[in-house]
Amino acid sequence: MLTALFFLGSRLPRWYSQGRLWDLLAHPVGGAPSIFGIGWALGLAAYKSKSVAGSTLTHVVNNLFNAPSFSVENRRMRSFWTAVLLVASLGIGGCAPTLYQKAPVAFGHGYAEKKFSDDTFHVAFTANYTTSAATLREYLYRRAAELTRQHKFQYFVVIREPRPRSEYKIVYRYHEDRGAGIDAEEVEVPARGTLHMTIQCFKDARQAAGTQPIDAMACLSMSCRSSQW
Repeated sequence: MLTALFFLGSRLPRWYSQGRLWDLLAHPVGGAPSIFGIGWALGLAAYKSKSVAGSTLTHVVNNLFNAPSFSVENRRMRSFWTAVLLVASLGIGGCAPTLYQKAPVAFGHGYAEKKFSDDTFHVAFTANYTTSAATLREYLYRRAAELTRQHKFQYFVVIREPRPRSEYKIVYRYHEDRGAGIDAEEVEVPARGTLHMTIQCFKDARQAAGTQPIDAMACLSMSCRSSQW
């Protein structure tokens, strides 16, 4: 949304200097509504792909076909190629592994946590299908270590081991014993690309009696990539 507003705002001074500001603000094609829509699409492509390369290329092609030196027929290709490049940018974004980030919405890609008590937290990370299991686990422990330090603790213990969330799917089964037919059954399965666990934090390792505490600072210094966790 902000990208769309900035993209539209950058056009206003030029429209004003040309004396066309009020006409273009309400003009659906080539005016404010279409510029706002293009800005929103470019922002979405940059957000999904985690790169401004696709949006920049799309904008360059759009301006190129809009140049006065191009014929009307070539300018008509502008919309087509703009759409193609935007779709390509979104496709590239869907193939890129999820970055380490806070989940923008509930169950979105990124980390999320819930505080159970002053020293106990539930940590979760959700990623797309191209993010490896090792990276997913690394992100989960990284967030756990960050939470530990943010709340002035030095160590944390995993109370419940990392495991995927559950989701429900409809499974269809063919049976012959009760006459030919197909039964639909709802089953619980692990959700791909998800991992969550519960941790308890300590200021002193000796407080975590009978457990193997993880040093949050040591974990963060290695980006939580060690096989020991």
